Amino acid sequence: MSRAILRDDVYRTLRQRIVSGDIPPGANLGEASLAVELKVSRTPVREALQQLNEEGFVEYTPHKGARVAEPTPEMVREVFDIREALEAIAARETAPRIDPARLSALRQHFEALRPQISSGDLSDVGDVIHAELFTACGNGRLKRLMSVYRSQVEWFQHVAAQVPGRLVRAFREHESILSALESRDPDWAEGVTRAHVRNTFRDLLHSLEETTENATEQRRE
Repeated sequence: MSRAILRDDVYRTLRQRIVSGDIPPGANLGEASLAVELKVSRTPVREALQQLNEEGFVEYTPHKGARVAEPTPEMVREVFDIREALEAIAARETAPRIDPARLSALRQHFEALRPQISSGDLSDVGDVIHAELFTACGNGRLKRLMSVYRSQVEWFQHVAAQVPGRLVRAFREHESILSALESRDPDWAEGVTRAHVRNTFRDLLHSLEETTENATEQRRE
């Protein structure tokens, strides 16, 4: 297996574990221990960590090495500003052109989710609507632009999901986007998409502020 393939495999593995929260913010990322765990040499691990550092997932601390970055309000705001702009355009372009069969399939999916949400099963709250916007809008460049930030958005959403009530609200907001698409109204589709992104950002910011306050209090104790 070539070094490039090894590096890419290690990179994808570490990124997925960071995005999912399996490796939490602030966790140390020792090259030696990761190399042993992933059964590779330290070189692909080092290269993967450098790439993750460039993308904002990892940071280096003098004399301590690499660790998972801790999302800051400034970092989240930058990414969500970009997300809102791109998804709003996608929603506006999707509303008049999405295929009726896709709309019908989406509606069936959401109706199937409704009893699960009511029973407390929040494993799926209709996030598929986001991918659908970029697929159905017909703008390949827009989709590629969003793919640059997709992993960071997923990472931040994992944090936001810890906010009580966020996932239930997300399902309702996703369904509002679907209703706007069903109406074929570009203004409505753009408006509810922007509102959803802003609501997620607000809850995420609240979660980060709480985490910071708790850490400060623990240090005082």
